[in-house]
Amino acid sequence: MKLKLTTLLVLTVTSGVLASVGCDVTERDLTAARDDVAEQQRETAEVQKAGQENIREKQQELADARHQANRPNYDQNRPNGDTANIVDAKQELAEAKRDAAENTAEEQRETAVAKMDANKVAEKLEATKARDAFVAGLEKKLDVYDQKIEAKKASASNLTGAELKAVETAIEAMRVKREALSDAISNVKNADVMTWESLKMTVKLASDQIDGDLN
Repeated sequence: MKLKLTTLLVLTVTSGVLASVGCDVTERDLTAARDDVAEQQRETAEVQKAGQENIREKQQELADARHQANRPNYDQNRPNGDTANIVDAKQELAEAKRDAAENTAEEQRETAVAKMDANKVAEKLEATKARDAFVAGLEKKLDVYDQKIEAKKASASNLTGAELKAVETAIEAMRVKREALSDAISNVKNADVMTWESLKMTVKLASDQIDGDLN
């Protein structure tokens, strides 16, 4: 079975789109995916137009063959009045209709694939935006917490003995909480963008521990 050049191009483009779906996507990726859909739709329309033009051409050739066969004294001995030209024209018309249907169906399948890929990119882009907003809020909280730790350290500058030890213990506990939240944020960043929300509970637990110190 022969593959058209357009089919090979679509398969190449589709492979690129699917590869991009395996990682974070951007607005540019979505634009490219939608452009692929638009291009495939244009190709589908062109194939449909070419198929219909070919059918009309073959229909005209059949009409011309029949008109020629109806002229006086024109090879009236052939069965059903069909000349060799009419037989050939009928066959070519049938082939034109078959080719038009097959080519159109192929283009429509490729358009459907392009639309599906574009929908996947759009879905992933929304998930990326949601994750990035979630992470940005947590990182802002970490910045505030860092300031809290520094303030705690500054408050211990003139302390000694048991009071200093108590503050140092408190600071160490804060650092442990900070690292726990930082690690949770890193896990979210490194997770698949379509499944990161499964880590929300772990992040929330670490975030709640910090909230107790910030409030």
